[in-house]
Amino acid sequence: MPGRLVPAFFADAYFGAFNLLIPFAFGTSIMLFGWIGIHNTGSFYGFVILYGLCANAVQTLYLSALSQLTTDLSKMGSRTGMVLTIASFACLTGAPIAGTLISKGHGSYLGAQLFAGTTVLLGSGFLVAARWLQVK
Repeated sequence: MPGRLVPAFFADAYFGAFNLLIPFAFGTSIMLFGWIGIHNTGSFYGFVILYGLCANAVQTLYLSALSQLTTDLSKMGSRTGMVLTIASFACLTGAPIAGTLISKGHGSYLGAQLFAGTTVLLGSGFLVAARWLQVK
């Protein structure tokens, strides 16, 4: 719950959704790459807490950030549908790809961890580009 409520409060009150989404997206990517180094229970609990904070903030803020990119609010519903359609393909294909990478790695999660971290990092780069184009 804190990962969804606290960032949303700060986005609304102080920073804006887009300005908060970008660092949390990069944080999610860093945590996914950091997952590679988790080898004991204590560090796993720390990872779960930090990853949960970052990933939940991203899930909460990305549609709010979309509203900052949309100047004509009559198009907001269409744009939300387009973004959720793209996200649905990621949700549909992510688990089978990760499962295949784990199978090809003979039970090692390294391929899936690198895939997840890289795709979130790429998405974070797209967010930075969108923000830069908006401000420009």
